[in-house]
Amino acid sequence: MMNEYHFYDTSSLLMRASNLFDIEEHIVISTITLQELEKIKSSNDKEPSVRAAARQVLHKLREHPKAYEVMIYNDEEQILQPIKKLLLPINNDTKILGSAVYYDSVYHPDETIFITNDLALAAMANLFFGEDSIQSIPEEEPDEYVGYKEVVMSNEEMADFYSSPSSNPYNLYINEYLIIKNTHGEIVDKILWTGDCYRKISYETFDS
Repeated sequence: MMNEYHFYDTSSLLMRASNLFDIEEHIVISTITLQELEKIKSSNDKEPSVRAAARQVLHKLREHPKAYEVMIYNDEEQILQPIKKLLLPINNDTKILGSAVYYDSVYHPDETIFITNDLALAAMANLFFGEDSIQSIPEEEPDEYVGYKEVVMSNEEMADFYSSPSSNPYNLYINEYLIIKNTHGEIVDKILWTGDCYRKISYETFDS
């Protein structure tokens, strides 16, 4: 059976934040994606949930350095040659795509699967890989509504979350509760989404 090398772009890695490395696969990442993740994790222009996903991915990458391969973006002229030949715009997306095309042609011809959840980038990737060699990460089905959600946050994630009280990164319904636990599994807060912001509630009013 032919080996598959899954070349992830930034959007697809963010979608895999909660289950990266849960299955055995050959994962390949461009250094451009690593740079993007570092910027996203502290960007005020991104939603708290996206920043949290970037931090989660980076944390897992640091914890499992041998579980993935890094494609070094160090020869821009050669890597971007097929991109420029088709007169495609030069940006981080096409630099990642160029890295994947180069990786496929030099290291694992016809064994590389380009994975992206960016529709425009997928369309450009089709010019090089073809539809059979392009995949995306399926979005998670919404959880069954039970009136509350439980989340585990690090201290850094909590600070980021509380800095934007009117943001709803966990997509709560109006009057749905959010139970926040620390990394030790201890409940540290219980809050209610009003539709406009989160409101703190008394621990005695709600049991999980």
